[in-house]
Amino acid sequence: MKSAELIQQLLDEQQGRWAGLFEVVVFTTAVARAKESEPLALLPHSEPRFIDQHLSAVDTLFKQREIEDAGHLSDQEVALGQGFTLLAIYLHQSQLLVSAVWQDSEPRDGWSAMWRGFDAGVAGASTQDLAQGRELGQAVAGRVLQAADYAAACQTLLVSFNSVLRAQRSILFLDRGGQLVVEQVSGIGQFESKRHLLVLAADAAQEAMDQQVAVVEGDDRDVGVIRIAQQAFNREFSPLRISSFPLFSDQAGTTRLELTSPASSPHGVLVFFHEEPLTDENTAQLEQALALVAPALLARKKLARSFVGGLKDDLGALLSGVFGQAFLGAKLLVVTLLLLGSISAVVQIDEELSVSAELLPQQRQQVSALMDGYLRDARVKEGDRVVAGQVLAELDSSDLTLERLQRFSRFSRLQSEYLQAVALGSQTDMAVMRARLNEAKAELELVDQQLERMKVRSPIDALVISGDLSQRLGDPVRSGDELFVLATLDQFKVELKVPEYRLADVQAGDRGELFLNARSGAIYAFEVIALKPQLVAEGGASFLLAEAQLRDLGAADQFQPGMIGVARLDVGKASALAVWTRQLRHVIDRWLWRWFGLR
Repeated sequence: MKSAELIQQLLDEQQGRWAGLFEVVVFTTAVARAKESEPLALLPHSEPRFIDQHLSAVDTLFKQREIEDAGHLSDQEVALGQGFTLLAIYLHQSQLLVSAVWQDSEPRDGWSAMWRGFDAGVAGASTQDLAQGRELGQAVAGRVLQAADYAAACQTLLVSFNSVLRAQRSILFLDRGGQLVVEQVSGIGQFESKRHLLVLAADAAQEAMDQQVAVVEGDDRDVGVIRIAQQAFNREFSPLRISSFPLFSDQAGTTRLELTSPASSPHGVLVFFHEEPLTDENTAQLEQALALVAPALLARKKLARSFVGGLKDDLGALLSGVFGQAFLGAKLLVVTLLLLGSISAVVQIDEELSVSAELLPQQRQQVSALMDGYLRDARVKEGDRVVAGQVLAELDSSDLTLERLQRFSRFSRLQSEYLQAVALGSQTDMAVMRARLNEAKAELELVDQQLERMKVRSPIDALVISGDLSQRLGDPVRSGDELFVLATLDQFKVELKVPEYRLADVQAGDRGELFLNARSGAIYAFEVIALKPQLVAEGGASFLLAEAQLRDLGAADQFQPGMIGVARLDVGKASALAVWTRQLRHVIDRWLWRWFGLR
């Protein structure tokens, strides 16, 4: 009896036994996520009322089944409202998904226990079938390896399986260059008088080969398997039936209720002609046995080849792998890359070198203290714009101010004495007083100059880029100490950092374009005017500093010192391939030289 019929019979027997059981749907995991697929069994309605909820629940369990313990029964309970509750169960061994709706009743533990027992029974039967299949496969594989030659090995394989399945005849088809050809026919009879039978058998074999799954009439595991050729044969030669089994050299086998995908394409197909229908147990045992026999048969076939034949087959396999349909996407990608590489190797394009750039002022002016003293006032800070003559800072001048008062008092007194001498008309006194008055005046002017030097003034119109003295008020300052750094705002230069391995590609006169991060959307032209002779190290790499001058600036272009961006230098023409792979080739060349001394 088929597995679907067993499940339906079990459901029919349970109808009326469970209070509140409204409807049940059973799915196989092979089709549980295909919303258009038919359920495996139903109770009691042919069209469940809550089909969407059933599908949603089993879909959730289907996704979780791989992370659950193989011996554990997974379930999910969902409240549907209006007194309905849905309970979905996943049976790991049977590969079944059972979804039931209960009305006005809590799902009973006995319901889960019943399915757990069913699952255990299926698992035991499946294990027994697979064990028998392995024993059969090992026995037939031993006979194939011990056969006198390859033809005898093929005949041994066919006869052995014919006796197990009670088949009248069987045919072995093997794949040669993408086509199935007859390798061996069981028995000594000829097929000349049955050409039509052979043609239909070949069609059935190709049908199984294309789907990579056994095509067995009435097999309830193969939901969705196409069997057009098989049905055509059965109609033509009834009551004789045909079953086709693909030959895989690395297939682990299939379970009873879930189809598995083989690890590679089949090497051929084994076709059986029989009158008695094959049971699920026969099918499972045969698939397990073929998984063990196929490698032995292929090994005998390979050993039976002559040197020329082996060379021809290996060359054919190589060419088939290169030019065949296998891995077609990867081959198209490789061909596309090779075509693009060939084209890019001959097409010349303008090469541009991208380097980091920084905007620097054309003129930088350091402002230092002119006198010793103590810092009394700081009137500007970094980022302020100043004009020529503007006071930037001032030193404490209280001592000089007092000294000036004294010098001015003496000068005033001598000036009065000089005026008295003039009034008296004494030439001698006038000469003496004039000399003393000039000396006092000179001393007063000296003190005024010192007072003026206590004020730190800007020599040019500029921007303060260094010199925040707000935290140094009251600190002593010596003559010559740097207090501020000023930068002009009307002229700027661009400093380019060129990687050392591209030194030969940059020279004075090269032109390019500058993109500043702070001027999004604006591009500025420049020209390299000088290369500095010394390299600088930064971030574990060395760079050549190149100085460039901005060109064609407008009156509205305003910059700030220290702006950074990316500069692109025009360094000539080269092939597109050379441009795209220059950085990669540099890394590879360096690695080869470092580890192997190759260049």
